[in-house]
Amino acid sequence: MEKFIIFVEGLKLEKDFTYTFSNGFMLCHFSKIEDGKTASLLESFTKSTNYYILVKELSNEEINQKIIEEARDILDIISIHLRDSQALYISAASNYAVSNIPRMHSIGIRTKINTEILEKVNHQLVKLNEFELKNKERLRVSLRFLNKSKDRTKMDTSIDHAIFIRVAMENIFGSPYNKIRATVSERAPILLTEFNETELIAGFKKFYDQTSKAIHTGIVPKRPIKNRDKKVIIGGKRMYDLLALSVSRILENGFPDWETHKLSLKHRLKIKLIKFIDEKL
Repeated sequence: MEKFIIFVEGLKLEKDFTYTFSNGFMLCHFSKIEDGKTASLLESFTKSTNYYILVKELSNEEINQKIIEEARDILDIISIHLRDSQALYISAASNYAVSNIPRMHSIGIRTKINTEILEKVNHQLVKLNEFELKNKERLRVSLRFLNKSKDRTKMDTSIDHAIFIRVAMENIFGSPYNKIRATVSERAPILLTEFNETELIAGFKKFYDQTSKAIHTGIVPKRPIKNRDKKVIIGGKRMYDLLALSVSRILENGFPDWETHKLSLKHRLKIKLIKFIDEKL
C-alpha cells in the first residue's frame, strides 16, 4: 500500500496528536509513519524532525491532481480559521519532490491548532464536497487565492496581494463580467450582516478601486482614494478577515439567492432615501 504525504509547516501539535478528516487524510507528526524507509526518506528530505504531515493510504488509487486538491482543501480551510488570532501562511505547490512525494509548505510562525478548529474544518470540508462542481470550484479558487494573499500582506507594497485577494473577492460574490464594483459592494452586506451596511458598501467599493488600480496599472496605491489609511478596515476588520468570514459562511450555508436579496436591498435603499428626503423637507 502506497502513502501519499504532504508536508505541513507552520503548525504546532503534540507529537502523539492525530486527526483523520472525512476524505481519508490524517494530520499528524511525521514520526507517526511506521514504515522505516519512508520515515527515513522524510527526515533526510526535510532536514528536520519538527514536521507535521497530511498522509493518506492509497491502495488502488494513483497519485493524481484530485488527491492533491483534497489535501489542499484541508489546509486552505484550516488557514481561514486562524487569521484573526494567529497567522498560518500556506502557499501550496503540487510539484513532485523526492520519490514522487508532493511538497506543500507554509511561510510564517508555528501555530498551535486544536481539535475544535479541526472539527470545524472537517465539517466545512464535507460541506465543500456537497456543492455542485461549478460552485465548488469557485469556493476552491476563493480559498486558494485568499491564502496566497497571506504571503503578500502589505497592499501598499505588493501587487501580488492586490491581485490574489481581488480574485478571491470576485469568486466569493460571484460577480458578473460587468458592473463588478456595484455587484460586489451590494452583495457584501448579505453575508456580513453584523456590520454597518453603508460602511460595507462604501468600503468594498473603495477596495475595488484600490485593487483595480493595481491590476490595470501595476501600481498599488499608497493611500486609498479620499482616505489616509493604507488599508480598508470595516468594523475593525481588515479586508482579508471579512472575505475569510464570507467564504466560511458560504461553506456552512451555501451561496445566497443573490437576486432575491438584491431586490430587498433596493427596497431598503428606497426607504432610506424617502426618509432622508422627508427629514430634509
